[in-house]
Amino acid sequence: MVLSYTHHLIRLAIHTVVSLAVRATFVGSHVGLAVLAVHTEPLVPQGFHPLRVFLTPGFVVGSLLFFGLGHFVSSDAIVRSHGNTNHESQGETPGRQPYQGVVIKATESWEQKFGSKPTDNIFLSNALFYFLGEDGFKEEADGGRLIEFGLEYAENSTFKSYGELDTLDTTRVSVFDAARFDWRIAAGTVVYSELERLRAQAQAGKYDLIADKLENGKNSHVANMNRQMWSDGTGNASLDFGGIQLIISATPTTGSVGQINRATFSFWRNQQTSGAKTATAFDNLRAAMRSVYNLSSRGGVEETPQAWMTTRTVFEGYESILLANEHITYEDKKKGADAGIKNTLLKFKGADGSYDEAAPSGNLYFFNNKNLKCVYLAGGWMKMYPKVDPANQLANVHKVATFANLGTNNSRRLGVVTAIT
Repeated sequence: MVLSYTHHLIRLAIHTVVSLAVRATFVGSHVGLAVLAVHTEPLVPQGFHPLRVFLTPGFVVGSLLFFGLGHFVSSDAIVRSHGNTNHESQGETPGRQPYQGVVIKATESWEQKFGSKPTDNIFLSNALFYFLGEDGFKEEADGGRLIEFGLEYAENSTFKSYGELDTLDTTRVSVFDAARFDWRIAAGTVVYSELERLRAQAQAGKYDLIADKLENGKNSHVANMNRQMWSDGTGNASLDFGGIQLIISATPTTGSVGQINRATFSFWRNQQTSGAKTATAFDNLRAAMRSVYNLSSRGGVEETPQAWMTTRTVFEGYESILLANEHITYEDKKKGADAGIKNTLLKFKGADGSYDEAAPSGNLYFFNNKNLKCVYLAGGWMKMYPKVDPANQLANVHKVATFANLGTNNSRRLGVVTAIT
C-alpha cells in the first residue's frame, strides 16, 4: 500500500514538472518577443533582428507544446491520479467516469488477468452422461405411464423332428414379454434475489452473475444425473435413476430389472467375469475383457460392444499392459517427440475406451447403443422453466427438471469385468 502511494506521488510530481516546464517555455517566448519589439535599433532593417531567428521558432514550438503536450500531460496526470486514488488503491472497480478510455483499458486488463467468468473448480468430466446423450443411446418417448421394451425371450418349442404321421404339437408357446421401467425425476432450482439481480446489472460487474448462476445450475444438474446414471437405483429412497450398476450388475443372477426376476429368468442376465490379478497388477485384465466382449456379442462378430468405460485407475492399467511397440518420431522442434497414446485412441477390439471419475471402483463396463437406452419424456430433458417471483419474497426462482430413466431391451448384450486388481 505504502509503495503504491509513493510510486503514485513520484509519477504525479514528474508529470507536474514537465507541464510547468512547457508553460515556462511558452511564457518565455512571449516575453522575449515583447523585449525585442521595444529595443529594436533603427539601423536594423524593419522586420529583421538576429534574436528573432531564435525567438520566433521558440514561440511557435512553445505554443504547440502548450496546447498539445502540456495539456495532455497535465490532464493525463489528473486522470491517473484520480483513478488510482479513488479506485485502484482501495481495491474497487471504477464505475462510469468522464475518461471512458481509462475505464475500458482497466476492464480489459481485468479480463486478461482474471477472465470474464468464474473458473470451474468443481465439476468433473461426467463422461457417462455425455456418452448416453449421443445418438442411439438417448431416445425420446411421447408419453406413457412406464418405459416399456418388448422382449422376445423364448423359442417356439413345438418345432422339432416328427415321424411321418405323427401329430404335430399345437401347444401355444409364450415367447414374448416386456421389460418395464418407472420414470424418474431429477430436478433442482436456481435462486437469486432482486438485490443480486440489480447489483449484477452494473456495467462494471466482473461477470454476468445471473447467467453464470444459471450455467452453474445446468452443470450441477448434469453432474447429479451422471452420478445417478452410475447408481443401482436405491439411492434417495429408491428415487434415483436405475443406473448402470442395476442394469449391468456385478451379481447378475440376483434381483429384478425392469420387473423381471433375474434369478428366475437366465435370459435376462448381463455378462460378468472377474478381473482379479493372479500375480501382478492387471495380469488378467485383457483375458477378462476378451471374455466379456465375446459373451456380450452374437457369435463374436454381430451386436458387439461399441464402447467400454471404467475408472481412471483401470483405464491406466489397461494402457500399461499393452504390448510395447513404440516408434518415437521427431518431426520438428515445435511438435517434439510423442511417446504416449492419446486417450481418445485407446480401444479394445474396435470398442472405444474412456473413464469417468464417478465410475464404481474396480469395474469395467461394456455398452452398445442398441441395447442400452436413456429414455426421456418429450419436452422433459433438462427443461428450464420461466422464472417464478414468489409473492412474499424479493427473489426469482428457476426450476430445472429432467424426466427420464435408463433401461435395456437385452441384458445379455451388456457386460462387466468386476474386482479388477
